[in-house]
Amino acid sequence: MTAVAARTTTAAPTMLADMAVFGAPSAKLWKALAVIAADLHPAIAKIPGVIPDISKRSCVLCSLTARDFLQRIGIDAIVAPVVTVLWADQDGKQLHSAGIGVPGEERRSDRRNWNGHMIVIVPRERLLIDTTLYQINRPAWDDLPGMIVAPIGLDKPAKLWGLDVLAALQAEGSDGYVFSMTWLANPTNNAWRNGRDASRNHRRAIVKKLVREFGPWSDK
Repeated sequence: MTAVAARTTTAAPTMLADMAVFGAPSAKLWKALAVIAADLHPAIAKIPGVIPDISKRSCVLCSLTARDFLQRIGIDAIVAPVVTVLWADQDGKQLHSAGIGVPGEERRSDRRNWNGHMIVIVPRERLLIDTTLYQINRPAWDDLPGMIVAPIGLDKPAKLWGLDVLAALQAEGSDGYVFSMTWLANPTNNAWRNGRDASRNHRRAIVKKLVREFGPWSDK
């Protein structure tokens, strides 16, 4: 793995259930993130006939649902196809690397029709929301949260495999261990639109539940 030229090292996140929140979301977004963290995956799991834990691997369904929920409560949000890359080093030697949606990667049998990954972006707050990192947990980083909110942007622009780096996180241990992860913009990877998880029918009831859980909001 080639290291990204400009990486962001962050302080410890705030945890909301399985979600690690880096950065400083607005009060309204904080409340919305708490709803997503607590209710998104459980709500999908309650759909009759759904495969157990499928939401934790279905980035399209989860990202579109989270986007729709945020838009319904008045928070501007979009979805974006990305490549997510993670790697761990020990004393300067790489222990392991892995990625989701890596260009040219052969599709595995358990992938659902699309070699890609999707996140939600909240443009006004320059934050991304990744709701399906459960699938990429590895022994080399076995404490990876299942969901992460991260600031978009680096001190210096960076690229990997010719793709722009949207965000990067790095955690360092006192024993020489370093964990890094990046999200790379991959805007042309739009084949997800043809998949069944992109259907609004699959997420309409879930969005309604999330909106109910969010409840009223006042900026005053």
